[in-house]
Amino acid sequence: MKMHSRHASGDGRRRRLPVLFAVACATTALLVTATASAGGRASTPALGWTLQTPYNTTTLYDCAVAGDNSVWAVGNNGTVLYSTNGGASWASQDVPTVTGSGDYFLAVSFDAPAQGWAVSQNGAIICLGGAGPIKQTSPSNVALLDVDAVSANHAWIVGGSGVVLVTADGGTTWTEQTSGTGEPLDGVAFADLTHG
Repeated sequence: MKMHSRHASGDGRRRRLPVLFAVACATTALLVTATASAGGRASTPALGWTLQTPYNTTTLYDCAVAGDNSVWAVGNNGTVLYSTNGGASWASQDVPTVTGSGDYFLAVSFDAPAQGWAVSQNGAIICLGGAGPIKQTSPSNVALLDVDAVSANHAWIVGGSGVVLVTADGGTTWTEQTSGTGEPLDGVAFADLTHG
């Protein structure tokens, strides 16, 4: 399970949102939101949690906040869910041409509501957002384990065998970078374009 509570402020700086989203992985997928009281601090004692009705019985692995009310979640069997009302209701994003029934999306990241990426254990990279799901070409065929969208054009992906992929053109091209390890890289996070 991962939690994401950041998104771009429009000037390239990241800011914390007053709403946190979490994905609970169990036999059934449960989407849970927590709304922080004044100041948007997760440590605020008055934090209130709301259990949401499961959208389906698919296990979810990650979620990302794409804007004040836009949230995406990914999981088993090519599942991509989105909400445009802060998680009050969810819809499925149809991606039949880009995934198979056994393709598990392991991570999703957005920097703005119109541009984000999901990555899978089969090495698929899917661009999500305003243009709909678009499969992008990966220079690697290993499991992709995490993605961090730093801007609408820049993102990093990490995965099995120490793979590191980067795009500077919104995913039109992905370039493999040398990580110096052959071990799986499970997570990636960037504060800005040069600090990660």
